[in-house]
Amino acid sequence: MPKKSDGKAAKRFWNKREEEFLLNTMKNLVIDNAMWKLDCGMFKGGFFRKSEKKIILHFPGTNLRASPHIDSKIKTRRKQYNLLQDMIQSSGFGWDDSEKIVLVDSNDRVSDAKGMRNKPFPYYDDWLTLFGKG
Repeated sequence: MPKKSDGKAAKRFWNKREEEFLLNTMKNLVIDNAMWKLDCGMFKGGFFRKSEKKIILHFPGTNLRASPHIDSKIKTRRKQYNLLQDMIQSSGFGWDDSEKIVLVDSNDRVSDAKGMRNKPFPYYDDWLTLFGKG
């Protein structure tokens, strides 16, 4: 992975095709074999590595790897999912399933929307499958 001048690894930006493939791959792995997903919404060891192998087959020559890329991407998406879930379940918020956006029912709650108001989350249904409990 390329390094920045401070010696730290440069951030890897995912394109839409890569992210969609990752989500579909992970979702299919969980649907095909529920043992990959733990009751707490986390994944068993080896899950990201299995996803990595499928990505490498689909995108020959890619530098995407389980660690740090998939791990980092899923950590970020899980954080967004958890924040969305907390908001949706709180008074003053709702969810528009057709637009995949957070609704703010009250002007008092606008500042609590944390930049998520009117921002579409097109992968929300995938996140439910991957991160939802049970």
